[in-house]
Amino acid sequence: MKAGSTSPDTRPAPFLRWAGGKRRLLPIISSFLHKDFTLDKNCFFEPFMGSAAVAMSLDLSAQDRRTSPRIFMSDINEELVNAYDVLKHQPEQLIRRLKKLGADISEQGYYDVRDKSERTELGRAARLIYLNRTCFNGLYRENSSGKFNVPYGKLANPTVCNKPLLRAVSRWLEFVDVSQGSFRAGVSTAKKGDLVYFDPPYLPLSTTSSFSQYSASDFGTDDHEDLAELIKSLTKRGVRVILSNSDSPTTKSIYQDCGLSLRSIPVHRNISANSASRVKVRELIGISYKLADCVDPVEAKKLSRPI
Repeated sequence: MKAGSTSPDTRPAPFLRWAGGKRRLLPIISSFLHKDFTLDKNCFFEPFMGSAAVAMSLDLSAQDRRTSPRIFMSDINEELVNAYDVLKHQPEQLIRRLKKLGADISEQGYYDVRDKSERTELGRAARLIYLNRTCFNGLYRENSSGKFNVPYGKLANPTVCNKPLLRAVSRWLEFVDVSQGSFRAGVSTAKKGDLVYFDPPYLPLSTTSSFSQYSASDFGTDDHEDLAELIKSLTKRGVRVILSNSDSPTTKSIYQDCGLSLRSIPVHRNISANSASRVKVRELIGISYKLADCVDPVEAKKLSRPI
């Protein structure tokens, strides 16, 4: 099979290259899921959806597909939400647009697309996916004017239009609720027994490593403090919570009293332009329940250490 190709029975998986995406960390995160969580009786919320790697890893077969969706994804990024919405409702039209854009994968072609404004939802979705698949490190970053400003990625052989994968995700999205809004709005209907996964823009490990300018409005320390208060409220009413963030003193200070048990896990960071600085670092994972209540407490304990 050619590199980048997929079979007709492709499972849903991230179609975007997303800085900070959790595809590589799925084995770790999956071991921390609550052992009693199942989509036949509970709902899952991912209000910083990004590439939606965690949501796509869940067993959707447990959900009765005749009922309302039990996976709720949301994000403040209007362009990202639009891309998911278009893929859900217009997959073939989107594929045709991406095939056309993918015919020119070059530095000049990239900047031509980046500099062009698209007015239709379909055009905006195709533009975002093309830029994401060909930009530097899968970053999404906007300047103060709300313009995407990530440079060209100079990738050897990027795949802009993976048709089987896009179709698989489109089919999966038929049973998923996707909305645009704040992280508070995204979990407003969560109730006892439901599971919320928070993966916000990370607090920086240093003053020079922040990539929180995710949109025209920065996500800063005040937002993390607001998120910690929300987590405290959710856990008090029995909603199960998992949090990912950087392993920094500021992170620990903000989230130590919000009802989560914090543990440190080793990861590889791939966000720096300097390959020599792409080293193993530690991140935090927080859970609102006992380690013994995880799907695989032995593995979760082995993969992490308490804070």
